[in-house]
Amino acid sequence: MTRWYGAALAPILFWWGTSARAADVATIGCVGTLLNQATANAISDDFQASLERVQSGLADPLAQKGSASDPAVRAEVDKAVLRCGELNGWTVAARAAASEYTLKKLALPLFEAAVLNDGLDPGQIARLSTGLSGWRGGEEGPLSEHEKNRRIAAAMSMRLLRAGISLQTPQQVRDVYALALWHAQLDDTRTDFIAA
Repeated sequence: MTRWYGAALAPILFWWGTSARAADVATIGCVGTLLNQATANAISDDFQASLERVQSGLADPLAQKGSASDPAVRAEVDKAVLRCGELNGWTVAARAAASEYTLKKLALPLFEAAVLNDGLDPGQIARLSTGLSGWRGGEEGPLSEHEKNRRIAAAMSMRLLRAGISLQTPQQVRDVYALALWHAQLDDTRTDFIAA
């Protein structure tokens, strides 16, 4: 398992809709509950195939966007986003955040399985990742994605040291940071959803 983390950290493609009021974070999982198992499996399989192409050294625009390639799958996600937006009165931004959250959540087991294969505990990493989101900048203005990721990695390093976790290989280091960033991005998506 090599280099899957590069594609994993790329942004997820947004799907848009319309609505009238702000979103309640308790409803963010609605899209995932409306997707049938075949659609959820197709998204996971598509993303896995994209990651494998990246691991093989092939350029893969799908892995860079994290999007579903099958128009029928995208249509099912669009339909679920539209229905959840109508049920919950989501704004356009809330629909986009819920869509992104759903895709990231469906991909999470792929990364956790890879981390398990490298001998790490994804549950422990998720706990250590708590509070790493929100690097949006302050008075100095918005941070670039690179700077946000750098700060998250630095914060994660401190948490690992304090927890006495020793990473034995460079691959384990990459795995821990990739999974921590993935959890932080899920947190950021929830924050975007609440703010919508």
